[in-house]
Amino acid sequence: MGNESYSSNWARKVDIYDKYFQGMLIKTYESGAIAVDADKIIKELLAE
Repeated sequence: MGNESYSSNWARKVDIYDKYFQGMLIKTYESGAIAVDADKIIKELLAE
């Protein structure tokens, strides 16, 4: 995101997720298609 403090905090949080919730973190990225992307992820999760 261009902010060193934000990036550092985000990296720390990812490490925590990797340690305690391995494979469960879903990352999304802001874009004009975020609603479409989120809908796709939700449908995939519900199909499991």
